[in-house]
Amino acid sequence: MARTKAVLSSGARLSDHLSASLLARVYPATLINQILDQQGRNSQRVRSFPALAGVYYCMALSLYPEASYEAVFSVVAQGLAWAEGRPEPSPVNKSSISELRSKLGAEPLQALMAAACVPLADPAHHPHAFYRGLRLVAIDGSNIDLPDEVENVAAFGYPGSRTGLAGYPQAQCAVLVECGTHAIV
Repeated sequence: MARTKAVLSSGARLSDHLSASLLARVYPATLINQILDQQGRNSQRVRSFPALAGVYYCMALSLYPEASYEAVFSVVAQGLAWAEGRPEPSPVNKSSISELRSKLGAEPLQALMAAACVPLADPAHHPHAFYRGLRLVAIDGSNIDLPDEVENVAAFGYPGSRTGLAGYPQAQCAVLVECGTHAIV
């Protein structure tokens, strides 16, 4: 688990480029292009910042909420170029990024989540994950160690232990999980 904020101010790390290329593996370009075509939002011409890269960029923004738009775009562009074995594209300016985000809108991302983020259990491979045709789910709670930063301590505090306080602040969470796969729904 990372102990520091995911920021890009000091330059991108190899792990940043891997996370961008991993997005491309989890959400294949063919699926994204299909959704963009269905919604009439795909790029008509080959550009340095096509709609496909814009979708990956919007997802990467959630990985680096404190980074600048340009820094996140650079990581996405370099990661995708690295994954596809092509040269790194030229940088784009902030207005091009904003224009593409406005053109894309939220609908393609919503459609992508509906198509790609589906339950993992299926009756053929996980018969015990269902009861009378219904998927079995449960609420599960856990504690997550957080980076030891002033904001996290103020919001979550340190949990107590037998010897005093724990070394890191912790957040408590409750999530809905599939019983058959233990995947968070």
